[in-house]
This record gives sequence, C-alpha cells and structure tokens, in this order.
Amino acid sequence: MQEIKMSRPYKLRRVKYCRELFFKPAGIRMANLQKVILEADEYEAIRFADVNCLSYEEAGRKMNISRQTFGRIIERAREKIADAIVNCKAILITTKGPVRMMKVSFICLKCGYKWSDIMSNSKVCPECKEPLDFPVKV
Repeated sequence: MQEIKMSRPYKLRRVKYCRELFFKPAGIRMANLQKVILEADEYEAIRFADVNCLSYEEAGRKMNISRQTFGRIIERAREKIADAIVNCKAILITTKGPVRMMKVSFICLKCGYKWSDIMSNSKVCPECKEPLDFPVKV
C-alpha cells in the first residue's frame, strides 16, 4: 500500500490592506502583455523586507508565519517581479491568497478623533487638520 501524505493547511498570513493594482511597461497595450500575479502575502513580504528593511524573523512575526515561510514567500515574490521586469510583463497585485487583512485604527492625541484608514500615512489629523508627530495606533 502506498502511503498518502496530506499537506499541512496554510496558516493565514496577516497583511495590511492591499488593493488590486496593475503595473505595466510604458508604451505597450495591456492586451498585448503577459501578466504576473503577485498575491497579497507576496506584496506584504516585499513591503516588509525591501521597503521597511525588516529581518525575515521580524517580518514573519508581523505576518504571523515562521521565518522559513517568510523566506519562501519573499523569494517567490522577487522571482515574479524580476520575471515581469526582465520579460516585459504586467504585474497584477491581487488581494487573493491565504491572507487575513488587518484593520488599523488611529487616534489623534490633540483632538481625540479616531479613524481607521488603513492606507493612511497622513501627517495631519483628518478632523482637526493639526500636524501629527505620529498617529497613535489603537
């Protein structure tokens, strides 16, 4: 009898808000381009490792996965991005994949206004328009 191996179920990766976006080479119609699909967890891995310069261990903790899993995700993401750049393909960033979107809420320390715009990198409070040293995550 042959032994059947069951794969381990995916552990949901924790990611900030990610929306579907396309990036494409200039001057070529989208209809004429092949597409590379970058999943939400791969996008988040690129953000943590290459934009925020976090270690694999720290990024893995933030995404609720192991360092080794983070390493596999970032490697896959970089391969896809390199393929798109070198072979002149469009990149589709999708919200699909084994992910759980995080909700981020903020509070202004000056007026007490609360908001939860997860794409917010605002330097001013949306309510009182006062400059913020930093929005406080709730």
